[in-house]
Amino acid sequence: MSAATFTSFAVAGGTGGLGHLIASELVAVGAKVAVLTRPDSNSKLPPGAEARQALKRLSLFLLPAAAKKAGVKLFVPSYRLAYTLYFTGFFSDIIFTPHIGFDIAKKSISFVGEGHTPVSFTTRPDIARFTAYTLTHLPLEQLSNATLGVEGDRQSFRELVKIFGEVYGESFTANSRSIEDAEKKVEREGLAAFVDFLLISAEKGLAHVGEPQNQLVPGFKPLNVPEALKKYFL
Repeated sequence: MSAATFTSFAVAGGTGGLGHLIASELVAVGAKVAVLTRPDSNSKLPPGAEARQALKRLSLFLLPAAAKKAGVKLFVPSYRLAYTLYFTGFFSDIIFTPHIGFDIAKKSISFVGEGHTPVSFTTRPDIARFTAYTLTHLPLEQLSNATLGVEGDRQSFRELVKIFGEVYGESFTANSRSIEDAEKKVEREGLAAFVDFLLISAEKGLAHVGEPQNQLVPGFKPLNVPEALKKYFL
């Protein structure tokens, strides 16, 4: 790690899916990691990380919305607090399930709209590696108030129909619903229609990262969709 970068971190949600991976990657690059936990938590910590119920002598705090639970008395709004946003697209190691619309057993992919809008896909392990490296190697001025995009692949839902067919060796069908019908469902059901909200966002172009900055991590080769399918779903 560079002397000009961060060396100690508090990770909220560090025992969960993505948080655990990020904490583990930070430990792997030599950072000191504290995982913020509740006193009654029995969750397994990432190897090399410590549990902590309060913030102390940390140079950077991930996910500041959880600061209140850690004992923080005052939270400064983001326009006065330096931040780094990571834009990842959909998690390609877990998203391809029937609940989202990817029914592998029935050889069917469902989506909202025409399905031609590009969507970013990145696995959580690749996101964790990118996040840990950039936080520990980039200077503060490059991280401060920055949005960093990481992307394993960019495909439309129509293109995914073809990709799934090639990976599984069978034809997949495309099932489309109108944006209007999906929006009415979201308005009617709220959080119960969260999947529809995600699919609407994808169709409207809100789920691709723009210009990815994968090059910030030397030798970084995140998995594309076919590779993710073969590793996590076959």
